[in-house]
Amino acid sequence: MNLSKKYDPTLFKNHPNYEKIQACQSLLELKNILYADKNLEIAKKVKNLVFSDGDEKASLMIIGEAPGKNEDESGTPFCGKAGNLLNEFLAKVNFEREKNIYITNVVNWRPEDNRPPFDDEIEYCLPYLEKHIALKMPKMILALGATSGKALLMQKKIVLNDLRKKNIVYKNYFSRQEIPLIITFHPAYIVRRTDLKNDFLDDLKFMEQQFRHVLKKVHECV
Repeated sequence: MNLSKKYDPTLFKNHPNYEKIQACQSLLELKNILYADKNLEIAKKVKNLVFSDGDEKASLMIIGEAPGKNEDESGTPFCGKAGNLLNEFLAKVNFEREKNIYITNVVNWRPEDNRPPFDDEIEYCLPYLEKHIALKMPKMILALGATSGKALLMQKKIVLNDLRKKNIVYKNYFSRQEIPLIITFHPAYIVRRTDLKNDFLDDLKFMEQQFRHVLKKVHECV
């Protein structure tokens, strides 16, 4: 299933840091560009830039929405209640943050009062996210929540339940690499809706099955 918008080479050209982002050659360099960027109001108010966590060599890249209060204070994504729940459920399908996953967010600065990021903030952060993925080169992406899903697909709106347990093809703007994408609930939503824990686990089991299939195909091609 390919839901990405048609490729537009001019899409990010008006971004004030486009040339720096395009020329960036490493995750550390990208982090430094983000750190210096104060064009968004939220970037001026945070305690920390929240860039990533986990294993930089991991084949699975997990992308959330935006940092919360705990993440802003620590500089680490998914370190509060939602992060603990995510770690617990990922362990059930044999994934551990320190060993085989890499985590980031669509927006790397905390929106005030833990509100969802505005559309213009997501749009501004998209070139950074696309370059982050291009540099990381994951074998699969797990998007947590509708905000992450619609950002990756560059859609104004998605219905999350319609996209769960679906094999979606995401195509990176910079590398033009096609990467399998799985979309599920944001763990913060599951913290509030404990009745959906089994559904969340089912989604992660589906992701793990698809992930093993992808790795098998990669090994067969080597």
